[in-house]
Amino acid sequence: MLPYLEGKEVLDVGAASGHRRPDWMHRLVVGVASSVVGVELDPVEAARAAALGFDVRQGDAENLSLEERFDVVWAGELIEHLSCPGAFLDGVNVASLALMAVVTFQLGAAALVDAWALVLCFLSALLLVRFKTNSTWLVLGGAAAGGVLHGLGLA
Repeated sequence: MLPYLEGKEVLDVGAASGHRRPDWMHRLVVGVASSVVGVELDPVEAARAAALGFDVRQGDAENLSLEERFDVVWAGELIEHLSCPGAFLDGVNVASLALMAVVTFQLGAAALVDAWALVLCFLSALLLVRFKTNSTWLVLGGAAAGGVLHGLGLA
């Protein structure tokens, strides 16, 4: 997991759990991330982690309000302690769908750069929706069409 957190601004929820262990996850995250804010429900554990020099704040993950923005939320040892884990997972699903929508829009904006790309896009969408064409054939057909257009000097 650590390579995905390298150089990121991380919110570690449930941060003080295991602070006495040599493989304490919060310490490992601090070692690779650009900045880390920890949140811990237990005020005694939060204070102990803060006394070790870590930015760990006491707070309830289910009612958390922070001003900072983060690249990654790490909740490694959290879900089993929530009063309603289903609501947490629903929130994760909503955030994931929003991220996928943004990335899809950005990829579409980068890919649809001329009229031929738009024609191929709409033709592929038609084949996919109307005839339920396998996406492998759509990719191969798009590549072939792009090759032909390039060969004819049209793209």
